[in-house]
Amino acid sequence: LFLTWHFSLFNSLYNRLKRSSRRTLDPEKASLFIIPYDLALDGSVDGNSCSNRRRCSHGLVDELTKHLTKFKYFQRYNGADHVVLWSLGQYHPWPYNGCDVFIRDFCAHCTFTCYWMDPTKANNRFVSIPFPSGYHWHDGIKHLPWDPSPELAAQRNLTAVYLGSIQTLNPYHTKIRRAMTSQCNASTECHWMQIGHSSIDNKIADYLSIYKRAKFCLCPPGDDPARKAVFDAIISGCIPVIFEVATLYNQYPWHIGEQTALDVSVSIPGGQVKSGKLDFMSVLTGISEEVIRKKQEALALLAPRVQYAMPPVESLKDRFDATPWDPPFEDGVEVTLNGLFERTRHMVRNESTGIPSRLMSGREWSQEYDVVKVKVPRSTSKG
Repeated sequence: LFLTWHFSLFNSLYNRLKRSSRRTLDPEKASLFIIPYDLALDGSVDGNSCSNRRRCSHGLVDELTKHLTKFKYFQRYNGADHVVLWSLGQYHPWPYNGCDVFIRDFCAHCTFTCYWMDPTKANNRFVSIPFPSGYHWHDGIKHLPWDPSPELAAQRNLTAVYLGSIQTLNPYHTKIRRAMTSQCNASTECHWMQIGHSSIDNKIADYLSIYKRAKFCLCPPGDDPARKAVFDAIISGCIPVIFEVATLYNQYPWHIGEQTALDVSVSIPGGQVKSGKLDFMSVLTGISEEVIRKKQEALALLAPRVQYAMPPVESLKDRFDATPWDPPFEDGVEVTLNGLFERTRHMVRNESTGIPSRLMSGREWSQEYDVVKVKVPRSTSKG
């Protein structure tokens, strides 16, 4: 287990991208440019006091803008082949001191990674990618947390678990959580591990291992629809139970997609839980062991693609080290790179990016997912 939070997204990507075998130091050969500036963290946390703020470091964005203005490769396509590694949601308040102008105007054609995107905007320049989970593959790993083997599946002796609190900054989401935890408390097969809304990371890490003992992990929406818990659950081999369509089903177009999301999860309409019309635990306890097994197998196929493998620890001790390194399989960073290359090809040709793949209003999405969905994945067994 590693201590990660949403701001870890920049480092998880940057420390891999600078070591990627696809990197070139010759801009004439490059078709994609990563802007190496952690804009979200700089605009949200004071580097000296570690206190929260909503402004970027004075003069930093001005210097970046001046550099890119003179950089012929940025001007070539007006930034359409440049990427900003944004570690927040699309509509998280943009920081001042020039960062808001940089995002809105100067880099209007750039691609921004984020942990939640607006699924109703055609050709969205913000593309959601997975949160950095508490698990990262590394050279010294001994046991894969998503292993679906019968021996490890037998250790999942808890039906459902919830790791979290009731409180969020979104009143509607708080009501869903309140109703969900009430139903959880009423069931002997549901276990709620309570943590505060602003929990200390190491406390969360202590609890995360419970996901490997559970069949279902409850993932209600938080301040935003997106939840890091979804990826902690997937990588732990625990079936995520989703209560809001925008938490998973219209997000992460490169890494998951809607049908795979349905394969690995259970969709519960949170509004019906909130109103008392639906007992979600009756749904979960009614799912057969065969369907659970198939979903666990589907999780095992997906999990490597949504975690960010870590380079050798020794190399990370030197911030200037850029020794080439790639994992032995396609992980979340490789999938992100593939998506960035594909989107850039469309952007420089003024073509549609196809993101999102299904363009519907928020109301249409909500209506379509206002029913329980327990999709049975096709068998993934070999032979």
